[in-house]
Amino acid sequence: MTIICAMKTDDGVWIGSDSRLSCGPFKCPSPQQKWFKTDAGIWWGYNGHSRIVEIAKMSVAINAAENASDLCEAFRSEVKDDAWCTDGQDPGDPTNYGFNAIIVDHGNVYLMHGSGSLTNFGDEFVADGGGREYAYGAAYALHGMDPETIMRVAIEAACRYDASCGGNIFVRKLP
Repeated sequence: MTIICAMKTDDGVWIGSDSRLSCGPFKCPSPQQKWFKTDAGIWWGYNGHSRIVEIAKMSVAINAAENASDLCEAFRSEVKDDAWCTDGQDPGDPTNYGFNAIIVDHGNVYLMHGSGSLTNFGDEFVADGGGREYAYGAAYALHGMDPETIMRVAIEAACRYDASCGGNIFVRKLP
């Protein structure tokens, strides 16, 4: 996995990531875009297998999603239709869709789990993927600093200490 982060502040939401993607047991060597915006202005970034981008690029439903819940449902439907998911090993276990995503829906920050469920993160820093523990540690240590520095250093920490993270660092404040 790779690293994605978001942080809600008083004046907006910051998003960030590395540029590495997973391709099965391999890591894609070239820088990859990991954050996308739907027609309704919902931003989403993901970690996991690079196949998710190809599914999302072809999906009218994902791009047309009006809110985080609709986007989550569109992902579940599109990924399942593409057969890019696995059922739980035991009866009652949730389906695993093979990736996680951070969704920013008009100032609200959500984590979409591999099971397809959503968690609202309110005013907190959220990170997911390989190296997330390092990103959380850096963000905690830098609490009170400017958001761009927190985001950049959190992603740098993940890239430095977790071999599944790397490439270019992307940080942006959303309008």
